[in-house]
Amino acid sequence: MKVLINRVYNTYNIGSAMMAINLIYYMYNNEKEIEFYTDIDDEDNLRRLRLSCCTDKIYMNNIKLSSKTIAEKVIDKLMNITIRKFDEGKINFLYSRRLKKYAKAIEEQYTKVIILGGDDLSSEYPLRGIMHQIKMIDSLSDNIKVILFGHTLGPFEGKKAAYIHKVLEKCMICPRDIVTYDYLKERLRKGNIELTADLAFLDLPNPGEKYRNNKFIKGDCDYITLIPSGLYKYYTNDRNRYLEVWSNIVKSILNNKELRKYKIIFMSHVTKPDSVSDILIIDDLIEKLNSQLSEELKKRIVRICYSEMLPYEARDILGGGYFTLTGRMHGAVSTFQMGKPAISIAYSNKYKGVIGGLGFNDLIIDGKGEKLWRGNEIVDEVDKIIEKIILNYDIYLENINISVEKCKKRILYCIKKI
Repeated sequence: MKVLINRVYNTYNIGSAMMAINLIYYMYNNEKEIEFYTDIDDEDNLRRLRLSCCTDKIYMNNIKLSSKTIAEKVIDKLMNITIRKFDEGKINFLYSRRLKKYAKAIEEQYTKVIILGGDDLSSEYPLRGIMHQIKMIDSLSDNIKVILFGHTLGPFEGKKAAYIHKVLEKCMICPRDIVTYDYLKERLRKGNIELTADLAFLDLPNPGEKYRNNKFIKGDCDYITLIPSGLYKYYTNDRNRYLEVWSNIVKSILNNKELRKYKIIFMSHVTKPDSVSDILIIDDLIEKLNSQLSEELKKRIVRICYSEMLPYEARDILGGGYFTLTGRMHGAVSTFQMGKPAISIAYSNKYKGVIGGLGFNDLIIDGKGEKLWRGNEIVDEVDKIIEKIILNYDIYLENINISVEKCKKRILYCIKKI
């Protein structure tokens, strides 16, 4: 059986990679005759994925949607129906023809198509991009079984909602949060919908020796992991204020008497491409802190930003910390998966869906909006939650383990069903 899995292409986004790795690994455990084809288009990402999944039965999908013809470009220009107009529902008929040809080729080679989540189909993103994906799903689902696994999806309103819902009714959908599940059950007249959880809550396969002490962290130490997101514009347009607030958070942690024995490890959760990488923000933040901290406090700052880091190595680091403070949601998911608490600075509803669904809304800070970054509101909120974690640490550990086990069961059930 040949299965095509899309949204796998970047293994340097640790969160996305974890979802792909777990889906492939646990599907393969259930059925050894499966061959997996992905939208990866380079040997480096393919090598990393194979190593992480402990199988070589992973390949590149060589069926590509053809490029625009000269005629299509001319029609686009004359009729002004470029990609920007998708939210107005004007689809170039030549684009539709290319999609049908692509879908037919997919049908001839594969048994099913799985489109991995996140939140690409969340209404918090521009509708024009969503419509581009929905049109693709529409064409594929006419010819082959399409499964949307692990999505935060919708809600959709307005004149496009009816078409989107009609397309979704043709798919099997495994949403990763109860809010998406309830929305789909209410709005779709038919459909195969099964509630799952984020795939990253499963145990990752470990292809070899863990590297916590002998590769990325030198010596044995107690630490707290911080993951400032490189996507600062999802929070505020003021990059300087973004760095200033994170700097104040770090200084507050360093000066907390209850946390004096802990080092602070800055870890990048996305390292490529540069446009979304966390590394530049982390480096600028460390430079800012070095100009403000004493020599003694500087010794407690550790930078771990290595593009070659594999997902299971990142998870091992997160699991070894006292707690995690993160702008990347999957940094929180991995920390919870390893049985430790994580504080999330959120920019969208996916945090409440995934982390809140785990039962830890109290560890989420709403970080979206210019006003929040002008003062110390976020710093104060982080301080309050840290104090709560310190006082109730053992209770958090117990509740985290119970909640994560429930998530694992839901995911494994859905993987068997697909």
